[in-house]
Amino acid sequence: MKCNGEIISKHLDNVRIFREEAAAADIVQMLPEREGFVQSFNEKDALQSLKREQRYMSRINLFWLDHSYSSSPHVPINKGAIEKLKRHYFTKPSGLEQHAVHVAILQAELDAGTFPAFGCWKRLSPEESIMAWFEAAAATATLIREGAKEYENELQEWFRHCLSTVCIIKVVENQAEIEWASAQLREDMVQMAVLQRTPTQRIFDLVAKRESLGSNFTPEALVTMYDKKLKWSSAAEKLTVGFINHACLVMDRALRVPAVLDVVLAEESSDNPVWKTVSLLQATVSKTSRPDEIVWIFQYMRDAKLAGFLQVDGLTTRFLTGTAKDHNKGYIDLVLFKLRFRNYLTSEFLTTEGKDLKEAHRTALRELCQDVATFRQKVGYPNRKSDLSWQAGWPAAADAALQLFEDILFRDTFDEHLKSGLRAAKAPVDCLQVDNPLGEKFTELKNLLRQESESVRAAAAADTAAAAETEQEGVSPLKDRSPAFLAFLDNVQAKMGEIKNNDILELIATYEEKARNLFASNVTLSEIPNSETEFAKILQGSAAAAVRGSGPAWTAVILDPAQWGEAITSPNIRTPPLNLVLLKQFMNAVIQNRDKQSLQLQDRDMVVYFDCFTPGNTSKVLSSLQNSAGSQISKNVMNVYLSYDEDSLRNRRQYVKHNSTIFQQVEVMSIVTHDAFQDSMTYRARLYYKGSNLGNKIGDVALDAPATLWSLQLKEKLEVFGKYRVAVGGRTPGEAESHRGVSTRKMTNVEPVFWHSRPLSLCFELLHSYNITAVVDVGAADGNWALACCLKRCPYHGFCLTETHLNMVTERVVCELLLKMLNSSETIYEPKFAAWEATVQINADPPQSRAAKQEAAALAPGTAPQARATEDLAQAVPRMCWMNSSVSWKFIQEAIGPDYLHHDMTTSGSLPTALWEDCDLYAVGFTCQSFSLAGKKQGVQDPGVS
Repeated sequence: MKCNGEIISKHLDNVRIFREEAAAADIVQMLPEREGFVQSFNEKDALQSLKREQRYMSRINLFWLDHSYSSSPHVPINKGAIEKLKRHYFTKPSGLEQHAVHVAILQAELDAGTFPAFGCWKRLSPEESIMAWFEAAAATATLIREGAKEYENELQEWFRHCLSTVCIIKVVENQAEIEWASAQLREDMVQMAVLQRTPTQRIFDLVAKRESLGSNFTPEALVTMYDKKLKWSSAAEKLTVGFINHACLVMDRALRVPAVLDVVLAEESSDNPVWKTVSLLQATVSKTSRPDEIVWIFQYMRDAKLAGFLQVDGLTTRFLTGTAKDHNKGYIDLVLFKLRFRNYLTSEFLTTEGKDLKEAHRTALRELCQDVATFRQKVGYPNRKSDLSWQAGWPAAADAALQLFEDILFRDTFDEHLKSGLRAAKAPVDCLQVDNPLGEKFTELKNLLRQESESVRAAAAADTAAAAETEQEGVSPLKDRSPAFLAFLDNVQAKMGEIKNNDILELIATYEEKARNLFASNVTLSEIPNSETEFAKILQGSAAAAVRGSGPAWTAVILDPAQWGEAITSPNIRTPPLNLVLLKQFMNAVIQNRDKQSLQLQDRDMVVYFDCFTPGNTSKVLSSLQNSAGSQISKNVMNVYLSYDEDSLRNRRQYVKHNSTIFQQVEVMSIVTHDAFQDSMTYRARLYYKGSNLGNKIGDVALDAPATLWSLQLKEKLEVFGKYRVAVGGRTPGEAESHRGVSTRKMTNVEPVFWHSRPLSLCFELLHSYNITAVVDVGAADGNWALACCLKRCPYHGFCLTETHLNMVTERVVCELLLKMLNSSETIYEPKFAAWEATVQINADPPQSRAAKQEAAALAPGTAPQARATEDLAQAVPRMCWMNSSVSWKFIQEAIGPDYLHHDMTTSGSLPTALWEDCDLYAVGFTCQSFSLAGKKQGVQDPGVS
C-alpha cells in the first residue's frame, strides 16, 4: 500500500501539473475533438450501443477518468513498466492508440440510463500506461512552467491527444467483476507484454483471492475460482495446485518482509530481472525460512547480478536448489554458506587471528559486512569503486583483511573452493585451512597480521628506549625535527614567548600526530615518475584516483603548469614552459585509470586547466586528451575567467623596480568535461565571490602576500626543484647544471619556493563551486591544494617534483594543520590544544622569528630587493613595525640606501615621524607586527633600540 501510494501520489501530481499548464479553462468539462476516424463520445448513442452490444467505442477526454481509482489496489504497480512505456511510446507527444483505454460502466448505471459524472469514470486498462502518458506530458508542462516557452507547441500537441483518446466502454455486472475484467485485459496483452502481470503481481493477486475465500480456502477452490473467472495468458505459468502452494510460500516467507519486497520490485522493474517466474522465487526461498537468511539471499542475488557474477539468462530452479550430482547443493546453498562465512569473519576471526588489528579497523570491517548494501555503498563494485577516502591510512593488514572479506563474501573469486567445502560439510574455519588458493590467501593475511604486530611492538619498545635514553643523556626533544616544525614553534613563540616546559612539547607532539593522521587519511603524495606506465601504476593504487563522481559530485584532475617547475630567469615573473612530455604521460595514465578502454572521460570527471596567462598553450593541452589509439576524445570545454586583485598582483611583483609595470589580471581556467558543462553541472552559489558555478568569472581573487608564501633558502629550494628548473629561452652559459640561474643570488637568500602559488581561498572556492569530491593533481606545489582537501576531508593525490619536495611539502601541510588547530575560527580548532598558551611564559619583548633572522642575515649591501612603488606606501604604513632588536638603524641605512627610504637619511639619531613612516620595512621583507603608537614613539626616540 505504501509503494502504490507513492506512485499514485506522483501520478496525481503529474495530472495536476499538466492540467494547470495545458489550458486556462476547466479541462474536465471539455468535449473531445470532432475530427477523426473514431466518433466523438455521445451519451445517447453510447447508452443505446451498450444496451444493444454491451460495448461502445469513441474518442473521449482523458480527464474524464478517475485518476485516483485502481481496479486492483492490492497489487503492486509495476514502476518498471511505466518507465519502459514512457521510453518507447511517449518520448514525444502521442496518444494511447497502441493500447486503447478501456472503461467500465456498471449494469445498474446502464439500467438507470445515465453515465457517471466526468472525472469519475472507472478505468479497466492497466494504470501503468495512463501513468506513463501523464508523466511524459507533465515533463513538458514543467519545462514551460520553468520558463522554456519554446515547448508551447509541444504542450498543445499533448493536449490535442488528451482530447482525442480512443476509448472502449464495457458493461460490467458489479464492482467485484471490474477487478476480474481488468485482470483479463492484462492477460490479453499479447503485443504489450510489458503490461502483463509480473510474478510478484500474480502472487499478491492470488493471496488476496485466498483471503477473500476465508475459511473456505483450499488450493483446489482457488484454482476453480480462477478457471471460472479468468483465462491466463499462454506465456504465463500454468495455474495448478502446486503453483498456488508455491505462491503462498513465497508470500509468507519473503514478500511480507519489506526489505525483500523492495529488492524483488526493483528487480522486476529492470530490463532483465533475476526472478522471471514464481517457480524461481519459490526455489529461492525453499532452503530456509529464517527472515535474516531470506533477506541476505535476495539482496545478495540482486547484487551479484549487478556486479556481473550471476548470469540471469537461462537461470533454472535446478541451478538454485542443486541436483543429486552436486549433493543437492545449489547456488542458494552457496549464498547461505557465505552468510555463515560472514558471521565467522566478523566475529570469531576478528577476536582471534585478527585481534591485533586496531579496534577502529575491526569495527569498520564488521559494519561494512553487515549487509550487501552497506558494503557496496562504502566499497563499490569491482568495475566502479566508491569514494575510498575513509580507507586512507589503513595498515597493510587491514587492507588485506578487507580484500579477503570482499573476495569471499561479495565476489566469486573463491566460489569453487567454497562449493567444495560446502559439499564436504566443512565449517568456514576449516575451509580456510585447506591447501588451495583460498587457504594460501588466508595464510598470507595471518603472516601479515603477525608481522605488523611484531613491528608495532618493536617500535613501541624502541620509542620507550629512545625516550629513556633522551631523558638520561639530556638530548633535546627538538633534535632532528624538520625546518617546517621548527618554524611552527618559532611562529608560536614569536606571539606567545619562549616555550620552556617539556610537557608543552609533549602536548604539541600529541596534536602533531593527530595532524599527521588527518593528512594521511586524505592526502597521498608521489614523486613524479619517468613514464606513463609508472604514472598508471601509481594511480591504480590511489584512493583519490579510485573515486568516481556521482550525482552532483565531481572528481577533479588539476593541470596547473606554473607549478610543474620554475623558470630560471625572473622566476617571480615568468612561468616555466609547458612540459608536454609530463602532460601527455600524466593525462594518458589518468584516462586509462578512469576508463580501462581509454575511450573517453568519465561522466563525472572534470579536467581543470590553468593557462597561466599563456593562451597559446590551451590547444596543446586539449589535444593531449587522447584515447589509446592517439585520437582526441570527445569533450566539452567551459572557459572560466579568473580575475585577480590588482594590489595583490602588484605585491607579488614587489621586486620589479619600475613602478609603471603593466601586467595581466585575467587568467583563463578551462574546465573540460565529457558532457556539456551547462547540462551536467548542478547550480551552486559561489563560496567567496558573487555569482554561481554556472557563470564564467571568479573574482577578484586576492593572491597571498609574498612574505606569507612558503619560503626557503635558495640552496634548499634547488633541492626541491631538482631538474624541474628550466632556462627559459635556453641555458644560462657558464653555470653548472644544478646551479643554473643563481649566479646573481646568494645561496643563503630566503625566497618563496613557488612564486605562482594559488591561494588557499581559490582552492576552497573550486572545491565548493564545482562540488569536487576528489582531486588528482599533477603538481602538488606548496601543498595548498592538499591543505584545502585535508580541511574539507576530500581525497587528494598530488605529484611532487623530487623526494625532497615530497618530504618538505608534507611537513609544511602538517604544520599548517597544527596552526589551524590553534585558530578558533577553523573547523579543526582544538580547544584543549590551544589552552596551553595560558601556561607559556610571555617575554617582555616579542622574540624575533626564525624567518626574520634568516631574511636579515641574507640581506647585504647591494643585494637588497627593490622597493615598491611610492604610491603604495600609504597603504603599507599600517603594516610597518618598530625595529627588531638585532637590526640597527645604521644597517638599515646601508642595506636599503637613501634612494629607497625616499628621504636623505644619512645620519643616525632621532627621526621626524613623517620620515619614519616613509621607511618601507615591509618591502624589505622584515616580519611586521601590529602597528602601535608605543612602537612608533619608541622608534622615533631611538631607532637603533628595539
